[in-house]
Amino acid sequence: MARLRVTLECLGCGELPEFLGSMLRGAFGHALKRVACPLPRPCRQECRRPGQCVYSYFFETPIPRELRGRLGSQYAPHPFVICSLDDGGVQCAPGDRIGLTMTLFGRGIRYFADLLATLEAVGEGGLGYPRIRFRVHSVADSLSGRETALFEPSSRTVLTSPRVVDLRAGAALSSGMEDRRHRMILRYLTPTHLVSQGQPVETVDLPVLLARLHQRLESLTLLHGDGPVAWDETTPPAPARLQFDSEPPPPGAWAGLALQGGIRLGDSPGLTGLAKEARVVDGDLYWVTWERRSNRQGRRVPLSGLLGEVLVENVPGVCVSWLRAGQWVHVGKSTAFGMGLYEVEVLKDVESG
Repeated sequence: MARLRVTLECLGCGELPEFLGSMLRGAFGHALKRVACPLPRPCRQECRRPGQCVYSYFFETPIPRELRGRLGSQYAPHPFVICSLDDGGVQCAPGDRIGLTMTLFGRGIRYFADLLATLEAVGEGGLGYPRIRFRVHSVADSLSGRETALFEPSSRTVLTSPRVVDLRAGAALSSGMEDRRHRMILRYLTPTHLVSQGQPVETVDLPVLLARLHQRLESLTLLHGDGPVAWDETTPPAPARLQFDSEPPPPGAWAGLALQGGIRLGDSPGLTGLAKEARVVDGDLYWVTWERRSNRQGRRVPLSGLLGEVLVENVPGVCVSWLRAGQWVHVGKSTAFGMGLYEVEVLKDVESG
């Protein structure tokens, strides 16, 4: 995993929508198709070079036949998350800045240079209404302890590659903590929309949250990672071992992924069974709804999700480890828009297992 912190500087005046994530994701997709399409004229509908196109990999990754019908979608989860750091619904003026993070997973990290060019194209094409042009002010690595500059916009120079980290390193608990029960605060920072038995989950349901998180982490590793993918649900996840490759993979390198044995997607009985031992004792949650404009569908699409925080007690250590890993990848519907961002604060006092 790698995470970029991007700052865009406004060059004009206009109004930004209330929830910036969907706008940013949509603009990023249109710009990537223009920048990265290997054909002289970009495809209008379906990609004509699905094994060679960066856009197809990021937005239309095909699911191997063995997994069709098990992920609930025709395409794989995206190997990225774009999350705005600023509130929308405001007027922009020249010189104003918008901050966002872009988290890349697995092979998506190899296309770092393409993504920088795409960010420039996003600014040139404009955002909001009327189209507000931006320029890339800075791109920094937000995982290096201090924000290391990765790109010099004035000269269009890539300064260095982003740091790549293993999710397990940030998720693991200290020695002796795995076997204990913990008190923690769970905060939904962006709207989080989980579904159980076809219905939206409008409260904190830790077994459902961990089941969806298990599915997302395992499918991201399986379809975008380079390492082992058959996770044991009762141990902290072991994501792909990655090294940054300055050269993109050869055409078709990611197409037709072979599956390893022992893959279990969907609900994880061991993990969700442990999660049932936890108790939500206090909280302040609320459900939000809004709409986004979908150019592909030609209509406004409703979105909704849960915000707020709760205090949870008696949480098994293994569940805490999975939740800490999930802070980086988001969970639920529309994660590519930045939805499903949460954080976990483990309180100091713990209970013995």
